[in-house]
Amino acid sequence: MKILFFLLLNTYLFALSYATAYPWDIKTLEWAKKFDIAEVGPLDELDGVKLDGFKKKVAYEWMAGFYKNSTSSFNRWVYLHKNSLTLNPFGPHIMGEMDFYYDMCNPALQEKRADYLSSRIKELGLDGLFFDWANEEFLKEPQFKPIYGYFKKLHPNRRYQDCLREFLKRMKQKDILIVTNQSFRNPQLLDYTDYDMSESYITTEIKIERETIIDGKPYPYIPATLYYPIDENNRSIMPTYSYLRYLDYLKSSYAVKNIIYLNYAAPKLVWTIVGYRTKPPKDAIHYGYAFAKLFDAIAYTQVPFNRELEKDDIYFTDMGKPVSKIKKIDGGFVRYFEKGIVAVHEASPFTLELKRDVYDIKEGRWLKKGKVVINPAYDNIMKEYIPVGRVFLYNKPKRGGR
Repeated sequence: MKILFFLLLNTYLFALSYATAYPWDIKTLEWAKKFDIAEVGPLDELDGVKLDGFKKKVAYEWMAGFYKNSTSSFNRWVYLHKNSLTLNPFGPHIMGEMDFYYDMCNPALQEKRADYLSSRIKELGLDGLFFDWANEEFLKEPQFKPIYGYFKKLHPNRRYQDCLREFLKRMKQKDILIVTNQSFRNPQLLDYTDYDMSESYITTEIKIERETIIDGKPYPYIPATLYYPIDENNRSIMPTYSYLRYLDYLKSSYAVKNIIYLNYAAPKLVWTIVGYRTKPPKDAIHYGYAFAKLFDAIAYTQVPFNRELEKDDIYFTDMGKPVSKIKKIDGGFVRYFEKGIVAVHEASPFTLELKRDVYDIKEGRWLKKGKVVINPAYDNIMKEYIPVGRVFLYNKPKRGGR
């Protein structure tokens, strides 16, 4: 479960940023240093990694369990006592790698794990943790039925999510920065996390099985971007909008500071006589950023095919405070900020009425006040026009960020 993320956070005064880096890859470490908060890799793979130059650092930690080959002293202790501390001491192993799942309702495990994690954070000079699988709902998936049944046998009158809440509360009392993955599925957890994250809600990457050449190398598939991950059969932005609006409601109802939208995208592919050539997927990156920004939330679009292609100055944009609610236009939405405008629209042309000149970040040009027509881009892999996400500023941004 070594999932690494690049995420970006925003405040009203300037763009705060949150990124992840591979601890074994100096390029990603250096890139992450540009950001205000960085996830620098799995907690127990950071020994000996130079972590100087970061503003704030968090490490990845799998909330639900661990693998038998884990080098963690805490996990070795749990494995030694797996009959009493795990939910599957004799199997099954869902992930196929001798994975064991913590009994998060065991008081001894909770206390020792909190002490271990806080000690490691201090030892490595970190500020906090990113907890993956931070909800109860995974236990209710069909493959986890035996494990969930064993949990209910051990704790017939308890909910797993209540124990997660107790554990997150313990960690918050140790004054650490907490980022979680999908705590919103058990909303009560949002009172004990700083930022909650969702994956693939705005865009996601898919693979089309077809042999091809990309950047001079053979591949058995073509990477493509899906712009309708919530309901891929409904070619509309409305399911995405409705889901993000719900999460925005949760943000306003609990102590969580903000919601993070981590999206995935394929490179932009340009056909040449010798195969495809890759370019940064600016359409997907700007669409993801603009959609999240409608709700003054956080977004980052990762390009798994080539992480170098995801680097974009959009994440350092200072929009200032929102000065309007989300406004519906025909086929889309706009929102006004102190320093600019964000717009999201279906895969069709639309007209914006501008009261002053604005700088179109994606196109890198000025648009004059008055009525302007914004056209969608065409995806030559999916063979369709794609939804529009754009950011317009009243002043041209400085090169390289702030």
